[in-house]
Amino acid sequence: MAKQLFRRRLLLVTGKGGVGKTTIAAGLAVAARDRGLNVLLVQLGKIDNIGPIFGKRIPPYKFVELEHRLTAFSIEPYLALHEYLVNQVKVQFVVDMFLENRVIQYLTQAAPGWRELITVGKIWQIQNQTLGYRKRPRFDLIVVDAPATGHGISFLRVPAIILNTIRFGPIRRHTLEVQKLLLDPDRTLLVGVALPEEMPVNEVAEIHKAARSMLHIPYGGTVLNAFTTPAADRETAPLLRKLLADKKAMALVDKTVPGGAKPLLDALDTRGARAALSERYLAEIAARIGGDVFLVPMLPQARLDRESIAKVARVLDDQVEDISQ
Repeated sequence: MAKQLFRRRLLLVTGKGGVGKTTIAAGLAVAARDRGLNVLLVQLGKIDNIGPIFGKRIPPYKFVELEHRLTAFSIEPYLALHEYLVNQVKVQFVVDMFLENRVIQYLTQAAPGWRELITVGKIWQIQNQTLGYRKRPRFDLIVVDAPATGHGISFLRVPAIILNTIRFGPIRRHTLEVQKLLLDPDRTLLVGVALPEEMPVNEVAEIHKAARSMLHIPYGGTVLNAFTTPAADRETAPLLRKLLADKKAMALVDKTVPGGAKPLLDALDTRGARAALSERYLAEIAARIGGDVFLVPMLPQARLDRESIAKVARVLDDQVEDISQ
């Protein structure tokens, strides 16, 4: 099922903080766009992580065209709440007065869950937007850079909690539609992201467990980011071992390479250790989660820019099933 990521309407990308969620979300969005889809990349929260990658600024609640057929949108819960109330009440100044009331402002600060609900509700509303008389979807695919593990689980759990709490009325009716979208395997997939390290793998396993046992949101696969392969493949490994065992050759390397052979040997050791960890945690993901795993190699440069996203997109594109098949 994971190989068919781009056949869905909504991809929710989550994982432990710092594992590269934004990188993977942006890479998936660019890969899908390159397949010919019209893609919306959604970020949550006040920090604009996506805009700088594409050299754009993404103000809250504004659709920003990043590139051809690739748009970004940043959901701000208070603006989403304002829009929702205007659509319900139909009189904007009444909504303005309501939200400017200090008691209401206090309640919106203190009340749990409404930000998550209104945010997921906005994603559902965008997913339903259409264009033209044929009512084709405004966006073929929405990729959400979702909150990190703990908040991500509670974020996706809120609609179910609301449905168990509110038994009638428009909020229940709208929440029911949101929940249908989240639980529909033909429209939605949750994508977990991890690094080949203990805590990120533990958290992505936790996400997978929550998706199956509590959230009931279809899980689309795991992206193992910064995956490292051995420095030498099957053909070159014997040659490398032969070189390392040749004292004369290594002495020549020591003389001719700036800094000597030691930095090269240290780099080989580090690469070998990372490759071993990558294989270990890939096996652990296979055992604990199963399903499809997408491997994204460690990028040589530390900064996150458009060139890096292009590389990630190409790697993901090679692993996602052709939607024309």
